[in-house]
Amino acid sequence: MTNSAWHTALGKAGLKDFRFHDLRHTWASWHRQAGTSTDELKDLGGWKSRVMVDRYAKFATEHLALATSPH
Repeated sequence: MTNSAWHTALGKAGLKDFRFHDLRHTWASWHRQAGTSTDELKDLGGWKSRVMVDRYAKFATEHLALATSPH
């Protein structure tokens, strides 16, 4: 995909302040949330360390809302 095609697609979708690189974070986070192991994800993403996987792949936090609400 060319840079101009990316910017055209963003414009058509009405997206602002979004980089192609952001998709890598989403991809890694979805893998982690689906149960892909850190070592598998490291190899799939081409990272050299587990620390880099942790920078990219985040767990969902919606379940934490229950812990913050009064019982």
